[in-house]
Amino acid sequence: MNDRKTLNKIINLFIPFKRKICITMVLLSLASLVNLFLPLTTRKIIDEGFIQNNMRTVIFFSLISFGLIVVGKSMEIMCEEIRTNIYIKIKLSLNEHAFHHLSRLKIKYFKEANTTVLLSNIKLDVDNITKVVDSNFFFLLTQILSLLGGLVGLLIIDWRLTILVICFTPAKYISAKYFSKKRENLIEKFIQSSSDYASWFGDTIGGINEIRLFGLIKNKKEEFTNKQLSMIGTEKRMEMLNVYSLAVESILLQLLLVGLYILGASMVFNYTLTVGSIFAFIMYSSYVTSPIASILNIRYFMSNVLPSARRYFNFLDLEVEDSTSKLVPKALTQMMKGNIEYSNVNFSYSEEMVLKNINFVIHAKEKVAIVGHNGSGKSTLIELLLRFHTPSSGTIKMDGVDIEQYDIDEYRQQISVVSQHVYLFDTTIENNIKLYSEPEYNEMQKVLIDAQLTEFALGESEDNDVGCNGLKMSGGQRQKIALARALIHEKELFIFDEATSNLDTESEIYINHLLNNRLKDKTVILVTHQMEVLKHVDRVIVIRDGELEYIGEYDQLFTNSSYFRDMVLVR
Repeated sequence: MNDRKTLNKIINLFIPFKRKICITMVLLSLASLVNLFLPLTTRKIIDEGFIQNNMRTVIFFSLISFGLIVVGKSMEIMCEEIRTNIYIKIKLSLNEHAFHHLSRLKIKYFKEANTTVLLSNIKLDVDNITKVVDSNFFFLLTQILSLLGGLVGLLIIDWRLTILVICFTPAKYISAKYFSKKRENLIEKFIQSSSDYASWFGDTIGGINEIRLFGLIKNKKEEFTNKQLSMIGTEKRMEMLNVYSLAVESILLQLLLVGLYILGASMVFNYTLTVGSIFAFIMYSSYVTSPIASILNIRYFMSNVLPSARRYFNFLDLEVEDSTSKLVPKALTQMMKGNIEYSNVNFSYSEEMVLKNINFVIHAKEKVAIVGHNGSGKSTLIELLLRFHTPSSGTIKMDGVDIEQYDIDEYRQQISVVSQHVYLFDTTIENNIKLYSEPEYNEMQKVLIDAQLTEFALGESEDNDVGCNGLKMSGGQRQKIALARALIHEKELFIFDEATSNLDTESEIYINHLLNNRLKDKTVILVTHQMEVLKHVDRVIVIRDGELEYIGEYDQLFTNSSYFRDMVLVR
């Protein structure tokens, strides 16, 4: 995304606030106009008050100055309140858009992305983009009006001194351009090093067990120090660049004041200019020089914003799931029975073919197991059914309708899934099971018993926190919670994806009991390595290297398929 497109997108952020911005502009214009009279009152106080020993004039114009300052500052406070509200709403909007987009991204993105980097990037980018609502940048109109008014004031007092101030402008421009280019390069480098560090940090925390087992703490500490030194070094250069920029600006301003003092003193001594006019002129000079710095520093300021805005809007352009409702009404989706048909389904990651020409039918209320060696494509079959991926070719139908024609959210809500890699939220066991539903108390207790979570069925122990992703739970407890979650949201189609891998023998037997009782009238698909459960299903689908090898009853396959028989015997 080029800078022009990025700037257009930044400008579009302000469109909902057009009315408030117009009010702010009017108030700022009036405040600037009020401030322009202050140097004139100062001239009156000095020339007609101090020099002529006229206390009445001093008091009168001092009160006028005070009144002007109160009026001007009141308007500025009103503007600041409006600006702050706009800032908060834009920041909230940016974060909301990022979160909503994140929740709709294709699942492949999360398999490739580092979540620590993702969160770090979003926070940094939003913070930088919202700097466009910074008071210095947002009140650019004030700076322009101040500059124009200041020039008028300078010309009224003396045109020769005005030329001296105008000659100061090219030096300011050269200084601002030089430092803004330097800062832009440093900002790009800092953003990249921050992203690299976040990626490294997430990777390190994720592999903390291996780091300890293989004695890598010293190595990782060295890597940490190097990463930090790189970031801190860039930050130091940025801070020093600010110091140099301010120092050069101060030196140039002081040089201007030296010139004004010398030339002004000469004119006062020659009686061509009053002392009050010199003071007023210096005040007007600040009205001109300060805005020049702000206006010329826009590029310097935008060097912070543009790289982050470019990355943020590129993130929003990433491909998302199609969540729009298509042909199937919501009422019909909710009546889904669970008749599934894979027809000539092929699927590939990039160039690698994962599933090839898959054809089979699962009837409503049928219990079907999918087996195969690791990497054969079993879980991919389920991910296609859950619409986490789209087939490269072929169709998957539910109750005779292509699953792509269902609204994706309504469709998924008709499926209960128990996964080996279940994610548990950092809340109570009860909340992890309910997931915002409100089941009856008796129903909740029955589910806890059916999932063999009897230790949580009585008393208040179900209110215990599970920790981040269930860190406080054992592998078996995690899968039992996943089972309870599926049972409480009981749908017509149940999918068990390696859901018994961490269960003990007694629990596995109980799962078989569930299949024959509570789930008797449900369509059930089991992806499993546990061969014992195959005797309790209607049919077994055997996947080999991404292809449908066999499909049939357990006894039939055991007799006729050496591949299946060897797999069973090995297990």
